[in-house]
Amino acid sequence: WISIEDVINAYKFCLENSDISGPVNFVSPVPITQKEFSNRFAKVFKKFSVLPAPQIAINLLMGSELAHGLIFCSLRIIPEKLLKEGFSFEYPVIEDYAKALRDE
Repeated sequence: WISIEDVINAYKFCLENSDISGPVNFVSPVPITQKEFSNRFAKVFKKFSVLPAPQIAINLLMGSELAHGLIFCSLRIIPEKLLKEGFSFEYPVIEDYAKALRDE
């Protein structure tokens, strides 16, 4: 996950920083699972988290290969280049972003 504000700022940062080249991971520096994301977001908004759909149903709808690649795999990606070059995230933690959205 990454906030839209951080995507925009990271994109500008990369354009303005000639030391950055090649692929750049636009992700939060604090990785979380989809379940954690849903639970933390729901907690801030004082709502119930959506109940997970059974894996077999998603496999049937999307096909098992696509479902595994998009939904069921878990990657802990770190924005190494952005951090190395000194990029500062406005919302590194999902709770802070959810609170900002709630309080708009």
